[in-house]
Amino acid sequence: MNDNVYAPPKAELSPAADSLAGVPFYVVSPRKFLILFFATLSMYQVYWMYKNWALYRQATGEKLWPVPRAIFSVFFMHSLFRNVKTHKQEDAPGEWNNNASAWTIVGLLVVSNVLSRTSSRAIGSPYTDWLSLLVLIPLAFCFLPVQSQINARCGDPTGSSNDKLTGANIAWCVAGVVIWVLALIGLFATDTMTASSGGL
Repeated sequence: MNDNVYAPPKAELSPAADSLAGVPFYVVSPRKFLILFFATLSMYQVYWMYKNWALYRQATGEKLWPVPRAIFSVFFMHSLFRNVKTHKQEDAPGEWNNNASAWTIVGLLVVSNVLSRTSSRAIGSPYTDWLSLLVLIPLAFCFLPVQSQINARCGDPTGSSNDKLTGANIAWCVAGVVIWVLALIGLFATDTMTASSGGL
């Protein structure tokens, strides 16, 4: 106890904040992950990959470039998940097949990219347009078990230390909503044109 009544009160660090200092992976709550993933049409996963590799490099001192590993994530998903699995195995929430998770996510990312490219060229439209959006749902939920592993192994199982949306997060969400609205307008316009053509 401090005997000096004029001394300013000292803030106590929470155990979560203390234990998360220097963590090698990106902790975020599932709620926030899903909001940002869907709001940005999955572009958040590029930032997610970047943050994981940047924190890993900072914690381990390993010489690597986070930006290329984030952009070309399909080539580095396996190694990231392998690094996660070897970190504090005693804190892992149950069994986790990191290779299966990596292959599933890589496969969905490839499918998503192929559908996006074909829909941008009006191949198979409007079906490829809708499928390119629908594939984001299983992709997002495949990331959640991985995030649960990261959160638990970094001392914050619920991701409560990174649950609130920041100003930058909200700005990205607003921009994403605009893109969503434009995309949906384009899709419904394409559907209307297709229906009209079929009726001729």
